[in-house]
Amino acid sequence: ILLCAGVVAAVINIATPSSQLIESQAELSSALYVSTLQQSRTYYSENVVKKLKNDPDIKVNYDHLHQPRTVPLPATFLIDLSKKMSNLDSGVSFRLLSNHPFAFRKDGGPHDAFERQALAYLEKHPGDSYSRVTDYNGIRSFRYARADIMKASCVACHNSHPESSKRDWKVGDVRGIVSVSTPIEVLANKTHSGVLLTLFTTGSLLALATLGVVIVVKRLKRISQELERKVQERTYKLRDAAGQAREFHNYMQPIDLGEGAPV
Repeated sequence: ILLCAGVVAAVINIATPSSQLIESQAELSSALYVSTLQQSRTYYSENVVKKLKNDPDIKVNYDHLHQPRTVPLPATFLIDLSKKMSNLDSGVSFRLLSNHPFAFRKDGGPHDAFERQALAYLEKHPGDSYSRVTDYNGIRSFRYARADIMKASCVACHNSHPESSKRDWKVGDVRGIVSVSTPIEVLANKTHSGVLLTLFTTGSLLALATLGVVIVVKRLKRISQELERKVQERTYKLRDAAGQAREFHNYMQPIDLGEGAPV
């Protein structure tokens, strides 16, 4: 009974995930998204762009789609990759933005209050993250942002590019943020899917545990019945033995024949 009551209480608790749980899972997945994007850009910058800079036949430019023998800039690569990921059916949206975007990036600045607040906060606390639950494109979403730190491989380009809006960058400066927006409904559906799996597993374990308890109880009952039968048989035997002893005792008692009777 205690086992069943405990499992039922756990199931009820699991079946009603709190908003804190959903936001916690959203933060973990968003941090993983951002880290993946930033590491991809760093790898591309150090292992592709750096090698091609000395190749006179290959250009590195933001307008790589319309120019032959041209590869994208690292930031352009990250933006294009973000758009590709945003076009997936998951509903998750990605943005790379800055207070100092290149002139050709018409949508490179902050679009709403969250992005402005995230930029302001992360410029002062580049090692932290910034997250809020707010509306994004009319949908209630969990929004997460991390600082995009200027690396040595990017400083020279940003300080010399003719369309750069800031030319005094230093290594370690916060040049912008990478932002991830995930609809709460998507997060809730993922959480519920996990909950259903957990409920199924818990239910299966409860069924097995109940079956085991039933088997043990039945076995104990059979053992108890067998012991009771043996006790009864032993009791009957002892009673028979006691009765026979009394009869023998009575039989062996001396007979009083009275005074003067012959022996």
